[in-house]
Amino acid sequence: MAPTPDQYQVALTALRDDADKWDQCGNDLATAKGSAESLDLEALHFSYVGDKLGVTALYQQFQARMVALLSEGNAMSTRVATALRNSAQTYQQEEEAGVHRMNNVW
Repeated sequence: MAPTPDQYQVALTALRDDADKWDQCGNDLATAKGSAESLDLEALHFSYVGDKLGVTALYQQFQARMVALLSEGNAMSTRVATALRNSAQTYQQEEEAGVHRMNNVW
């Protein structure tokens, strides 16, 4: 059974609302990435002994990994949002084309 026009509109709205949420998630991850990039700690922050034991290098590796993961999360969230919007647009176009074909039959 085909969806009613109201159900169809609800589904389209839900797809677009979900896309907005994924965009916001991506924006939040981009903000967190910016914060992570700015947290530069150097040898003087870990003490001489800490630096000699490798704490500074370990921190820099951890920071670089976090920045990379946050960047990947941002990119993935943006792609999900785009895919949801594209799906909504395709469904809408197909529905409109189907309605147009049906009207031409009558």
